[in-house]
Amino acid sequence: MDFSAEIENALYNFDTSVVSVEVLQQIYEVSATKEELGLKGHVASHPDQPLDDLEQFLLELSEIPHFGERVACLIFQSDFNDALDNIANKLNNMKFDINLVHKNSTLAKA
Repeated sequence: MDFSAEIENALYNFDTSVVSVEVLQQIYEVSATKEELGLKGHVASHPDQPLDDLEQFLLELSEIPHFGERVACLIFQSDFNDALDNIANKLNNMKFDINLVHKNSTLAKA
């Protein structure tokens, strides 16, 4: 399986076990521009001239429907989960502190 197929599988299945969100974000940032997408026309008009590996990779990525939107969703999902974990940690710390203050005030009254 080639790398572009692994990326396509990760995007279609929201599976980041093989390709991490960070890697997908980096790939998205260097993905093909509109000018580079002109490669499709070049391939059609010059089938005897193979593309180099990077151009072939960019061409394959451009053929994944809604590539940018899919990557954006995965990034949002990852960021959202990180934010939830951060909030949960803060709430747990606050709960611990409140319980500690309550325990100390109960002991002081006794």
